[in-house]
Amino acid sequence: MGRRLSEIHNKLDIVDNVNVASIRKYDILIQLIDKQEVENMMNEIRRVIDILSDSPRLEVLNIMLQTPQDGQNYDGILRPFATLRRVERVFMSGITDARFSVALEAQMKSDRPFDHLPNMLWALREYALRTGSWEIELRLATDAVHYMDAHAFQIVRAYLLEKISALDVALRERIYAYDTIVEY
Repeated sequence: MGRRLSEIHNKLDIVDNVNVASIRKYDILIQLIDKQEVENMMNEIRRVIDILSDSPRLEVLNIMLQTPQDGQNYDGILRPFATLRRVERVFMSGITDARFSVALEAQMKSDRPFDHLPNMLWALREYALRTGSWEIELRLATDAVHYMDAHAFQIVRAYLLEKISALDVALRERIYAYDTIVEY
């Protein structure tokens, strides 16, 4: 039977003297009362993850998400858990998007280094928006980040950069197209 490391409900209460390395099972209850709490709750979740990442071997991670029944999808609040690695078994309840759940579980079980997809998306968005409006491509890249799919993100990024480069070449050619021939 696992020990409950934390129960998140508006405020985070963590016992300071818990030896994190000795605990193999973590039960985490996340209760979101309303959508105004999302940002604060994500910060609290990041604090829990900082503690969990100190554990050399997580055997079981049980995440229970309880959200308001207002038709909104709050699964994204769990996105910070994607930074955990080498969790042997992950159980999640209360998640509405099955694809997100599968992607998040795969990330936590993986031993691959963390992909900095949000930073990669930010850099791509900054670059792309300086050259025009690329709403469809940036939406695809954002979706790839949402589902933590680095490969899909890289495909969209390569495609977008190719389109931007082609546009750049066309614009550069147009700069000189109207030059008059100067004779001396």
